[in-house]
Amino acid sequence: MPHNSKRAAEGRSDFGLSRSGHNARLDDFLRLDAVQDNGDAELDEQKDRETGLLDIHLEDPRDDPATLYLQIYGVSERWLTLLSQTTRLANVVDTIRFSGKAKSIHLMNSLERRKERLENMICAFASTTPAAQTSAQSNYLNEEGTTSQLEPIESMTRALNAALVIFFYRRIRNVNPWILQAYVDDVIQALQDFDAALSARKIEGPGTPWPAFIAGCEALTEARRAKFRQWIERGYGACGYAIFKTALETMIEVWKKRDGVAPDRRSTTSSGHGDGTAMATSRDSTWMDVSREKRLWLMLG
Repeated sequence: MPHNSKRAAEGRSDFGLSRSGHNARLDDFLRLDAVQDNGDAELDEQKDRETGLLDIHLEDPRDDPATLYLQIYGVSERWLTLLSQTTRLANVVDTIRFSGKAKSIHLMNSLERRKERLENMICAFASTTPAAQTSAQSNYLNEEGTTSQLEPIESMTRALNAALVIFFYRRIRNVNPWILQAYVDDVIQALQDFDAALSARKIEGPGTPWPAFIAGCEALTEARRAKFRQWIERGYGACGYAIFKTALETMIEVWKKRDGVAPDRRSTTSSGHGDGTAMATSRDSTWMDVSREKRLWLMLG
């Protein structure tokens, strides 16, 4: 069996359940498995055809040369893989946190190794985008030395990459939002460049609301929040999709909950709502907390 195929076929959790291979099931993504430590993946290698076909949950971070993710979804398979791995790891972390069970040293060490490995992969991916995608302006110099406009996809890619970093640090590390403000600014600039590129080419938007929502929920200043609010409102006005409205309502709820306590308070309090639901209020509140309390799960495609 080829080395790459063997790695995929032998991918198993600590419970001994196969997570990939010929018996992989689509709904396996919804199952919370034990912590898996795959070691350092050969990121410079590429998936062989069999591994690419069987990796339905995008657990293998290597590139697939035959993939059509970029053409179909507008994002690379590597980006989707890192998003998938972050979500799966966050599910494991949340399950352990809420279980109240004693945690073994082996389990916690394994978790930490997995966190560090994924963190390094995401940061390396976000920091190695092409020069045109890291421009802070909507124009750049091409090979002939003349000014050319960035393509909309390039600006949206920058927004998605910065938002992916935010997503990891919120879901896995749960850092103080102040630490994330530089990435929030990166998303703001990228979305502005995206809008400018659309306008220059007379292309209708609005693009995906995912980066605006993920970064907007972490925005701390009113100036930053206003930019995300206006961008999502314009998107809703352009397409009328309810998901833009829901994303905006959820984002505003996060802001209210974070602003509802004194700066030196980190504990949660509860206040009654008309629907009988007790809503936690804290400067540490996130979009995940709002989603759980409202039983609302956004699909921001």
